[in-house]
Amino acid sequence: MLVHQCRKCSAESPVLDDPSRSGRATVDVSGRVRLGVELLILSSGWGAYGIAGYPVLGAGFVAPTALHYFVARERMHWLLAQPPPSIVERAER
Repeated sequence: MLVHQCRKCSAESPVLDDPSRSGRATVDVSGRVRLGVELLILSSGWGAYGIAGYPVLGAGFVAPTALHYFVARERMHWLLAQPPPSIVERAER
């Protein structure tokens, strides 16, 4: 249930002007917040396997995730450079 809600939060919280998203958002967030939500979702999977007694499977998710962030490092730099949306930008939308 929590993972489902986090996925929903992640899908509805794109960064303003994110070219990989539609641009329509329920809540505009900064790039750092978006990246934090992504990491929360992914780390909850790693943690769940660890808690369930399968730390090797949990660690198996770390490598593909790290590879994804390495391949998408331009996006990571872009996300980290995005400031929080201002109240004026929110009102104009």
